[in-house]
Amino acid sequence: MREATEKDYKAARAAAEKIFWPNHSGGGEYIWFVNSDRGIGYGYIGDRFNWAYAKGRTRREAVQKAIDGGFRAGQHNW
Repeated sequence: MREATEKDYKAARAAAEKIFWPNHSGGGEYIWFVNSDRGIGYGYIGDRFNWAYAKGRTRREAVQKAIDGGFRAGQHNW
């Protein structure tokens, strides 16, 4: 696998989305996730979340996990 470039980080930041995940006590939390670079904006947000390349409590954490997991710009990452 090639080394991550600034283009990869920018693509991951652009593909990052946030979803509210409810819990059983009536509250919940926001979770950031990074989907495939070509998959952003398609389908239901719940489906994109379930197919996410990486998840995190912050945008930065989700992006870093995606890059560490092999996310690269301009490719399908599933």
